[in-house]
Amino acid sequence: MPPRLTLLPRLPRYLTQDELRRLFAVIAYPRDLVLFTLIYHHGLRVGEVALLRRGDVDLARQRIIVWRLKHGAWSAQPLFAGTAELIARHLATIPADLEGPLFPGQGGPLRKRQIQSLFARYRDLAGLPCHFTCHSLRHSIA
Repeated sequence: MPPRLTLLPRLPRYLTQDELRRLFAVIAYPRDLVLFTLIYHHGLRVGEVALLRRGDVDLARQRIIVWRLKHGAWSAQPLFAGTAELIARHLATIPADLEGPLFPGQGGPLRKRQIQSLFARYRDLAGLPCHFTCHSLRHSIA
């Protein structure tokens, strides 16, 4: 009888520090820079960052409320000082409605597919391999 092969789980793809620098260097639009910085720093899923509202950000306490898609839990997470600065500049450019989306698009909040498409555009501009996705960015913080 032949030996049984065991399949090892595939490890998630992630970007190296050099690849991250190249990606963030090509993001010129401030909204997109904040968007992808939050995905990276907090390990957010695309759907989680799309759900963020302006009222979820508390700059006075340097916190952000994140609603997790799995298990429906929420958590208050600390903001890095650099991330808080980016968010503060971004907040100055969007309506002050606390229930409004943190990342507005045309006619409402950015949708998951729009965020994924933006990532693909920046990834290509940075000359990164096409196997990297927003989910790879999420795994890069670990």
